[in-house]
Amino acid sequence: MFRRVCGLLLVVLLLGSGCGRGRESGPKVIGRLLVDGQPCRPASVYDFDLKFLTVEGEGLSKRSYLAEVQPDGTFTLNGSMGKGIPVGQYKVSIIGKILGEDGKPTGRYLSQFSDKATPLEVNIVDETKEITIDLAKKTATTS
Repeated sequence: MFRRVCGLLLVVLLLGSGCGRGRESGPKVIGRLLVDGQPCRPASVYDFDLKFLTVEGEGLSKRSYLAEVQPDGTFTLNGSMGKGIPVGQYKVSIIGKILGEDGKPTGRYLSQFSDKATPLEVNIVDETKEITIDLAKKTATTS
């Protein structure tokens, strides 16, 4: 009887701890998405994603987090559970069109910043509060 209770308790503890899922919390980050120093405006906030993909891991062990991008190019990165994202190295990609200088939708940066092609990487640490991404300059800086 004692063994069964201990075994059941062990199973409950393992399930409750997330068992292999890793840390799903960390800094909640705000940021600015720019094009040559000016605010980047998504053509549609519903059809535009700013994605942070873990550099470490293979296949299913890779994780991605989507930032909520506003019409003025500001964004928040709250993580999948609203508790921030785990610290680590991330590739940054975009999915969706932005508004060009003429105010019309353009896919100008889609191929340059796809999951496979993006040159943008950021290292998120517990102290990270803000990320500035400039698509024209191909830079991503944290502070």
